[in-house]
Amino acid sequence: MSKYNKRYEYSFNDWVQDNFTEFLPDYVEVSTGDYGCQGGSLDSEEFERIDVIDYKEGENCIQFTFKLFVNANVSGEVGGFHEPNEPDNMFSVFCGIAVNDCIAIGHKQHNDIEWEFSSKGNYKIENLSGEYLD
Repeated sequence: MSKYNKRYEYSFNDWVQDNFTEFLPDYVEVSTGDYGCQGGSLDSEEFERIDVIDYKEGENCIQFTFKLFVNANVSGEVGGFHEPNEPDNMFSVFCGIAVNDCIAIGHKQHNDIEWEFSSKGNYKIENLSGEYLD
């Protein structure tokens, strides 16, 4: 991130680390092995890193486009057919998640920057070999 003022880099990194859950999807589909592909919610999210893709600076505004990498537990009820009165099975999968095309906007105010969440893109799930799946 050497293309811009280091003050912006630290401010941006700190803000993303404090607010990274804002960029995560609410619902994630994962391969569970036993139950096939299932959808669930995230918990126990851990920040891993960010890769800056683009940086734009205007007179009073800064915009970062970046890719966010986190580790999280995806859990939920197993969907699909089961016998009446049979309890729903639950699944839980710990995985890596990459969220593409995240955008954060910083508004310059005197000697400070106030950051805001702008948008999040699509996500990919990391399998055990470390490859991100579509």
